[in-house]
Amino acid sequence: MNQILAKQLATNWVSAWNKHDISKLAEFYDEDCELSSPLVAELTRRSNNQLKGLRDIRWYWEKLFAAMPDISLEIISVLSGLNSIMITHMSPYNTLSAVVFYLNQNNKIIKSTAFLDVAVRN
Repeated sequence: MNQILAKQLATNWVSAWNKHDISKLAEFYDEDCELSSPLVAELTRRSNNQLKGLRDIRWYWEKLFAAMPDISLEIISVLSGLNSIMITHMSPYNTLSAVVFYLNQNNKIIKSTAFLDVAVRN
């Protein structure tokens, strides 16, 4: 993905995230997408940190935004890769975090992987 498209996608995604606009966030994702985050099991009481399908991901966002009503992200950097981007940002715990989006040919997110600073988990 070129740098201009990567920055545009990241900026628009973070804007929707910071507004807690689940419908707008969903527009960035393919229907069969996957999401993994250290917070999934914590917030959903599931045995793993992975979700599959936009329906489950929307449900997770509802839980997340209800549990953390002030959650917002501040972009530090956007890195572009082959059919992917990485957004580094400050986490809700005020530590460095990142999310990697893997994209299909339509630039829809097919896989999202979040990373938190390991100090948060200790």
